[in-house]
Amino acid sequence: MSGIREVITETERCREVVSILSRENVLALACQIIEQGFHDRLSLLQLGTLGGDVYLFDIQENMDLIAKGGLCSLLDSCEIEKVTKRCKNYSYILHHQFNVCLQNVFDVKVADDILEEQKGRLIFQNLTLQDLCKKHSTDGSLTAESVDEYKMQKYASKVHLGERPLSEEMVDYYARDVIDLIPVLYRKLKDYIGQNNLKKRLLEETTDRLNECKDRKLKEKRGKNRQDCIWQVITSIDEKWDKSTKCSDFATNSEEILALRLIPYWKALQKSPFIGRLKTESILCYLDQLDNYVKTEKEEYQVTKYHWDSLSMILKHPDKKVSNQAKDLKKRMKAIALKRMENIYSIHTNLENLKTIELRILRTLRLRSTNDCQFSPVVARLFWLFMENNLDYKREEFEKWGKVFKRSDPFYRKISFYAERTDESQIPKSVRQKSKSLKRDYDLSVE
Repeated sequence: MSGIREVITETERCREVVSILSRENVLALACQIIEQGFHDRLSLLQLGTLGGDVYLFDIQENMDLIAKGGLCSLLDSCEIEKVTKRCKNYSYILHHQFNVCLQNVFDVKVADDILEEQKGRLIFQNLTLQDLCKKHSTDGSLTAESVDEYKMQKYASKVHLGERPLSEEMVDYYARDVIDLIPVLYRKLKDYIGQNNLKKRLLEETTDRLNECKDRKLKEKRGKNRQDCIWQVITSIDEKWDKSTKCSDFATNSEEILALRLIPYWKALQKSPFIGRLKTESILCYLDQLDNYVKTEKEEYQVTKYHWDSLSMILKHPDKKVSNQAKDLKKRMKAIALKRMENIYSIHTNLENLKTIELRILRTLRLRSTNDCQFSPVVARLFWLFMENNLDYKREEFEKWGKVFKRSDPFYRKISFYAERTDESQIPKSVRQKSKSLKRDYDLSVE
């Protein structure tokens, strides 16, 4: 890759680079967001020029790069067009972490969605940047490199753990996130939008996605519209397809497959037994794919919130074959995640350094004592830290709202267990006292 490749960590150097970039009319933008602690955080912000220069701003090393370094002036500039993919996610993190409003954005995925919408499509594929380059390449001019999933996970893990300095290979890897956006893909999509008179529609859709993070009603409205589209496709399947149709009869990336993946099982069954059967087939296909992925990756597999939450929903399926397969997968995922935590963290690691999914997995544990031999000392310490943090959070909720959970809630059962332990040496004193206090006050509030 030709052009400048520079990692920016110093505020003064950031100001100098911002001054250079402020002369550009178009910049490519990408962000590396890590799911760390109790909130997602911006780790790296990449900006690229039409000439091929790329600057990686290390926000994890210096958060002042946004405000004091002047990056905010580029991001909220109405004069400089930012070409990106995932503008909704970037807008959210920039707004909530830095109070920066991303403006004048051309999102290549939104542009592709608008073009597909004009053709009558209601639900859109989750395409990668490489997929988009391949889709819109008619003469071989779009040559985005294929994503190496293993390498991507490895680098994401290093960034998450704060590994610095970034290696030359990592810099080149993250530089591709902006190099592949401009100039060819951007210009092609912009031309397509203009030729089809879709500039106004693109602006409306982009503006809505950027503003979802600030407007709860807009977010709810868009969520409802999305559910309506899913239901429209489901209704179409029920009315137009033969009742002997199988899930495998649909094209892999068809609207029908996407709708079946997205609709909850109870709602599918509510529509008709036919749709309920297709949904179950869709779930089994998903479980088989995920199972194969976990088996292939083994200890290298990275548990994600999406997969974890999907399995949690599938556990409620009435077919034991389905729910048991999901239960087994979740059990194996948990074991892989706990082993990873044991290997990469130390007895001094704080909760803020953990991935969000790792905190969720800690929530599912129930250590019987400080000497519970089922778990390593590292995992046990993290669990007790998380338990105390959760108790503090639940106390705040209780003080503010009163009753915040039911006696059938797993958390209530957990604090009841810890509150009733008589041997103080088996449970951290603070956890036992806070459990006892919260349980007592909660019980009094519901009597």
